[in-house]
Amino acid sequence: VDMFWHPDFTFPDGTILLDGIAFSLPLDDYSSVQATSSEDGMLELFYLDVGMEEDGFEVWHTDADLSEGVHSVTVTASDAAGNISDISPAVEIMVDTIAPEAPVLDLVAVSDSGSSATDNITSDTTPTFSGTAEANAFVLLYAGDTSIGGGYAYIGGGYADASGDWSITIDPLSDGDHNITAEAHDNHNLSDPSEPLTITIDTAAPVAPLNLALAAGSDTGISDSDQLTNDSTPTITGSAEANATVELFSGEDSLGTVTADASGDWSLTTTTLSEGEHSIVAQATDAAGNFSVVSEALTITVDITAPSLPADGVYMSWAPEYQWEDGLSISAGINVHLSQ
Repeated sequence: VDMFWHPDFTFPDGTILLDGIAFSLPLDDYSSVQATSSEDGMLELFYLDVGMEEDGFEVWHTDADLSEGVHSVTVTASDAAGNISDISPAVEIMVDTIAPEAPVLDLVAVSDSGSSATDNITSDTTPTFSGTAEANAFVLLYAGDTSIGGGYAYIGGGYADASGDWSITIDPLSDGDHNITAEAHDNHNLSDPSEPLTITIDTAAPVAPLNLALAAGSDTGISDSDQLTNDSTPTITGSAEANATVELFSGEDSLGTVTADASGDWSLTTTTLSEGEHSIVAQATDAAGNFSVVSEALTITVDITAPSLPADGVYMSWAPEYQWEDGLSISAGINVHLSQ
């Protein structure tokens, strides 16, 4: 005896056979076949005589409304004389009509590149998702709209373990925003789609920071634009991609990082610079973790050494008021004499 699930079937006369369990037995002159379920007792069977015979077997069918769970089913057959066969070996079947709960999913931290591991912005085109579902269910991931009539694409799948945990690395996605949904299939029923998780794939590097300048307040001395200063922790300004992280370097030394505002403007007070000339460059990193090339260099000179007096010292003399023939004059005062 073999048992299998028989789907809806329409006979030539238009009669519909509802889905249910079918039993195939070697062809013989059976007058009746009885099936018994460990959970639901005797099952009413009837013979399918509409071309269902196949490979030397005939098919008997029950469309009994079986209860949920595991059933141990046995079969006996009787002939026209009333002789009853031995009971067949039991076959276990599972009746499961309850759909699993929709899975829960998230982008794993290691795939969420950039400054945040929770913002769902990444440069990884084949990210990994993880979550929970019904134990041992097969989880299917889609990118797009999984509603009826909507466009969506299957991007990967895998089995949940015995605890319901799963992790799936998907097929490549293009740059842009993607709505990721998950469904669970327990070999019998398909869940509803999960709540969509919107992620952004960004593989484009930001432009290099622009307009590096020594802030006027840090450009000390007689000029506030000559890039000469006695401030060893000067402030540097510039522009970059909006909300990018900007890092300044002098040679291989990092001078600090700052986040550009929504307009791309930034201002950074550096770590302490040694005296001398410094070639300062900037590099931007966007939210997905993509790095720009370095900017054009800004050269500044840090001079914190005061000038020394002449070796022979300084002397002063009184200068009286003096008037030239052309009418020019100077008032009386002190002359300071510095030796050469």
